[in-house]
Amino acid sequence: MTKIYLVSLSLIVAAVAFAATPKVPSETELKSMTLETLLTFNKGVQAKDFTGFYKDIAKLWQEQTTPEKLQGLFQDFIDKELDISPIKKLEPVFNKPAEINSDDVLVVNGYYPTTPKRVVFKLQYLQEQGDWKLVGIKLDTVD
Repeated sequence: MTKIYLVSLSLIVAAVAFAATPKVPSETELKSMTLETLLTFNKGVQAKDFTGFYKDIAKLWQEQTTPEKLQGLFQDFIDKELDISPIKKLEPVFNKPAEINSDDVLVVNGYYPTTPKRVVFKLQYLQEQGDWKLVGIKLDTVD
């Protein structure tokens, strides 16, 4: 079981202090964002290289890490040879409605009903130049 949270919220607060309050994307957009994020993450695990994942995360997070540091953070997934690619064929189930928290961070919670273990996620996104970019990820596989 691996759970990872990243990015300092104090930096997020500073980054969004002067931005307009964003709106929660549609459910279709949320499904697409979730799938794209998790498949990009999975590519990094399979390749044992998080360069591609790093390119897709928020600049704020990029300033705090490197592809090598990301690999170290997610080494447990690599060591266990976890492959979450079966999510491609499934719809995510959102545990609760996505919301924009007091730090203007979009929080998306849910799971993919994979078997024998579910892929459970909590993703956090920050809007950068009109696009949602990942600033935090919590991912687990559970029975």
